[in-house]
Amino acid sequence: MAADSFNFDRFKFALPPGLVNGLLFFAVVVFGSSYIIFSKLHDFGALAVTSVPVLIMIGYAVLLGARLFRLRDDQSGDNLYYMGFLFTLTSLAVSLYQFSAAGSAEQIVQNFGIAIASTIAGITLRIMFNQMRRDPVETEAASRLELAEASRRVKRELESSILEF
Repeated sequence: MAADSFNFDRFKFALPPGLVNGLLFFAVVVFGSSYIIFSKLHDFGALAVTSVPVLIMIGYAVLLGARLFRLRDDQSGDNLYYMGFLFTLTSLAVSLYQFSAAGSAEQIVQNFGIAIASTIAGITLRIMFNQMRRDPVETEAASRLELAEASRRVKRELESSILEF
């Protein structure tokens, strides 16, 4: 059964194709942002605050790369880029919330370093997905060659059938 339809006994409920992808993206962003907020407010270590959102993004990329959801590679790359940017903004917002006049400049720089890691991961994953993208012109050219070859084979078969009759 496809990931975007549900089969209830008497009726079938199908979600629009883009809605499932959008809901998945939104759910992952909410989960990652919630983790960032929770971890920063509870003084988790820098490694934990940084690595978990990056691992969430990598997990999302693997899910998209497995083709369980119908999403073009360029859209997947854009989603990962925006996810990294949203994680960065979330991290910076929490850092500004935690900032006080007594806070040191070191803490701000460290929080910015943590935030920028998710943007770097997003850009890296976007580049990776865009490099994997299939070029429509190459696909069309290969299809034309295959159709031409198939047409020649059918023509030969028809000619030999005519000769046999």
